Amino acid sequence: MVSLVGAVRISSEIEDIVMGYDWGKMRVNNFRPFLRSGFLGFGFLMVTACGGVEPAAPGPQAPTSAYSDVKIGLENEINARAIQNSYRGQAALAQFYRWFQFYDDDQILLQNQLAVLDENALFQTNIGRGEGRNAYVAKIENLPTEWKNSHFVRTVMVNYPNKNSVRLNADIVYMNDGALAQEAVHSSEVKFRVIFEDKSSSSRSSGPSSDTPLALPVMTKVEIAPGLGGITPTYRQSYSDNRLKSLLHYWLYLVENPQRDASQFEEILSDEFKLNFPSGRITSDEGLKEWLAGPASAAQAIHYRVRDFSYDTFDDGEYEIKVELDWYGLMAGGEQLTGRVSQNLLVRDDRSKPFAQIISIREDELVAGTLRPDENDL
Repeated sequence: MVSLVGAVRISSEIEDIVMGYDWGKMRVNNFRPFLRSGFLGFGFLMVTACGGVEPAAPGPQAPTSAYSDVKIGLENEINARAIQNSYRGQAALAQFYRWFQFYDDDQILLQNQLAVLDENALFQTNIGRGEGRNAYVAKIENLPTEWKNSHFVRTVMVNYPNKNSVRLNADIVYMNDGALAQEAVHSSEVKFRVIFEDKSSSSRSSGPSSDTPLALPVMTKVEIAPGLGGITPTYRQSYSDNRLKSLLHYWLYLVENPQRDASQFEEILSDEFKLNFPSGRITSDEGLKEWLAGPASAAQAIHYRVRDFSYDTFDDGEYEIKVELDWYGLMAGGEQLTGRVSQNLLVRDDRSKPFAQIISIREDELVAGTLRPDENDL
């Protein structure tokens, strides 16, 4: 599957005349039919490749540590408002990492990606714009499938322009195996600006996303700007990273969401789930309800910040996620607490489902909760 990260620079072989860019030399003659059919003019439907430098130049490398460079806010930005809005950011991140999975693995259904996209979404790139989910579907059905693509999120910042929207700015490293001659692997930097919005059920109930929990936001505007690119020594798959991070942020979204209920967890918990927390062991829906009403509601609002993330891969589509989380709790009296926990999540991935599922979680306390300074003192 060719990636539609957008507005990218394919080659002077498919015409230097498009927006006057000198796109470097590469073998992509199979894209001439798409040029003639208006494919290149449909701004957001550009193949992500070859970012404006000669293919012999070195390309950017994918992050070596999955979360070492991923930033979601800074320490001095974690105040009462940030804590109260955190669940909205977690939901947007779950959808953002979900978006790339269709490009990263050919077993992921298109419908899973469309569930992230509003039916009237706007796409803006350096060479044009596109509008609408139906137009997106019509174009994507004609794309070549022989290339391999990876999308590694390097940095991401989240903020909240209003009560219904989340703005996400991200830098990713895109990798392509197949576009260049002689089996060379291309990598390039790409910047994303995305607006996610909470939508009413009426806006999605009859569309491709009707199988997705309506609480998750959808992308309504996407701006994509390609950066420098070149050759990288080795191709790395990013599907597992994006699949597992999407699941992790969905889990955190549900835990943080003040309007949550136990039924919402069915999307990501396996039938035989086992949750081992310092407060006790949970193995049933009733136990989950009690935990949500009790220990999980001790704070008025809570924010989990991913500090470290890694995973091991097993047979039969199973993974073990190992994550450290800093947490910030806003108490009823206005005071703030902070601490740190580790979680080990055993996960089973069925690619036909919107999300991987959690089989078990073990949580350990690393740093006990302590009172934070008043935010006026920060």
